[in-house]
Amino acid sequence: MKTPDASALTALRKAEILDPIIAGDSTITGKAGKYDIAGNGGKAGKESVRSVGVPRKSKLTLTLDADLVGRIRAAYRAELADKPELSSLSQWASDYLLQAVNQVEATHNHGQPFIPVQTGVLRPGRSV
Repeated sequence: MKTPDASALTALRKAEILDPIIAGDSTITGKAGKYDIAGNGGKAGKESVRSVGVPRKSKLTLTLDADLVGRIRAAYRAELADKPELSSLSQWASDYLLQAVNQVEATHNHGQPFIPVQTGVLRPGRSV
């Protein structure tokens, strides 16, 4: 194999990646400060810009009992029959999780939103 010319290698630069998802940088910058919600372990890089009105997404992996997962799918399908506007199982579950979070915030935080907890703070692990 031929070794490349060292001067050619030093002249190479990485292309700038403007898409924050591809770059692995999903940070929010606002009046309250900067939150890393992308699951990159709190190692936020450059600030990223998103279109107004486009919510940021972050993946949350849960390990659940297989029967419960089947019941979740069945419940989604049952509601889909009455609510064809439901876009996906993920959106349906997100709506119910938001309801639960709002209820806990009302009970434990005087109805105020909790400060987001960064990735890596909670102990990872499998269900018992």
